[in-house]
Amino acid sequence: MKRILLIAMAAIFACTASAQTRRTFRNSVGPRVNFYTNTNDAAVGIGAYYRYEFDSHWRIEPSIYILAEKDSSVDINFDAHYVFRIADWWGVYPQLGLVANDIEDWAFGMSVGGGFDFNVGHRWNIAAGLKYEPMFDSNRSNPLVVYVGAAYKF
Repeated sequence: MKRILLIAMAAIFACTASAQTRRTFRNSVGPRVNFYTNTNDAAVGIGAYYRYEFDSHWRIEPSIYILAEKDSSVDINFDAHYVFRIADWWGVYPQLGLVANDIEDWAFGMSVGGGFDFNVGHRWNIAAGLKYEPMFDSNRSNPLVVYVGAAYKF
């Protein structure tokens, strides 16, 4: 009797253990703070971003930031990342994208940089990075942006 009960319990534990596979979340959204250097005055941008992961490496990230600088209002970005997973809980990525902002005057350009992610929970991560934003149609100096943020994955 004990043997049958032990086999039944082992079968139940085996079924529940195999049903607990880890789910992959493709979407994430979160707040971010940008620090703009190489402008006339250092500026801070507060905003949000959305990420969509196509697979374990490729993802896109549109974002928008409100700039806390006189005569500036918004910074709009659309970046693509290729993530190199160093471990299951963190990765590094280069990024390339398009940007439009009005630091001093409206300009359109590109962004080139890189960053890293750390998973701090099953659905949460933090990210930080650095990117350069050369503008195509402006005489002003091009900003170098340092950013830090968090994301909720769903």
